[in-house]
Amino acid sequence: MDSARGATGRLPQQLTLPLPRWLGPLALLCALGLIPWMIYLAKTLPSRQRAVDYDIAWIGYDAAMAVVLAALAYCALRRKPATGAVAAVLATMLVIDAWFDIVTTDKPRQLMFAILSAVLAEIPLAIVCAWVAFNAERVQARAYLSLRMPWERAVESARNPSGGAGQSVSDPPDPPPPR
Repeated sequence: MDSARGATGRLPQQLTLPLPRWLGPLALLCALGLIPWMIYLAKTLPSRQRAVDYDIAWIGYDAAMAVVLAALAYCALRRKPATGAVAAVLATMLVIDAWFDIVTTDKPRQLMFAILSAVLAEIPLAIVCAWVAFNAERVQARAYLSLRMPWERAVESARNPSGGAGQSVSDPPDPPPPR
């Protein structure tokens, strides 16, 4: 890493992604918009509801979670860039699974099993997946920065082979091709 830093110059302390400026405000507005919707649902939904095909709904959700787990295993073993995104999806699914297992259980013995499963398996695995997702983004951002600066220097050298003191390159260099 030190040799990469030496070749690329100083890496910024805080890595940022080039996201559109409207994304944050849009997410905030959506989050705030959910508050009246949740109040409406709390007042209008029945506290008890008999569900048809309840077993199929849970088997389908667990099957989807198994597919995402397999996708995470594949991405992690192959060191794919999608590992972080898949880990984030799995973390979300695990938390949702734990939540609904606990709140939809009415028998004391099943409730205890749901709580133990959440505390000992689902939530710890969700935390690991969230950690993987967060760190995968940081690793990708650092790799991009460490490759971009030498790429820009190489393009500059190719466009200006004489070293051309005082000459400037009007076009910014093309970024390296994606993997």
